[in-house]
Amino acid sequence: FSKRIEKLTCTLRTQRKMKRSFAPKITEKVKSQRAPDGAQVEFVCKVEGYPRPQITWFRQTAIIKPSPDFQIYYDDNNMATLVIKEVFPEDAGTFTCVAKNCVGFASASAELVVEHPLSDHGTEKHDRRSLSRESSLADIVEGIPPTFAQRPSTKTAEEGSSVELECRFVAI
Repeated sequence: FSKRIEKLTCTLRTQRKMKRSFAPKITEKVKSQRAPDGAQVEFVCKVEGYPRPQITWFRQTAIIKPSPDFQIYYDDNNMATLVIKEVFPEDAGTFTCVAKNCVGFASASAELVVEHPLSDHGTEKHDRRSLSRESSLADIVEGIPPTFAQRPSTKTAEEGSSVELECRFVAI
């Protein structure tokens, strides 16, 4: 599916000292971990972006929803944290932090290895209702806005007059 847009008209209003938007970037990546069965685990990464990105955590391709078992934080210091209160062998796998805003997205992944118990603790399956099987990483990426292939050039204009800016963009 390809569609060409011949002309896109935008009305821009300027504000003094307007902060420039930028796509999220992971400035401190999440680290892989080994943990014994039953331990608490925290995955942490530092994310920057403006406007402030929305954070979504995944295990494999399932979105992790906040619950007593899985706690999610995103503090004022831009630290995105996933706390797993008690890990079980079935929690092992790839954990991914996705940061998304209107300009773009970034992600970082890490592995969790859960060491099998010496006892029978954790041998029964635990129902992790916070893992959503309906949503996936593809659902998050789907909403990513187009990016510029050719940015508009800077032009000077009198206030109240019209100016034409040309640009090209690419969309997923």
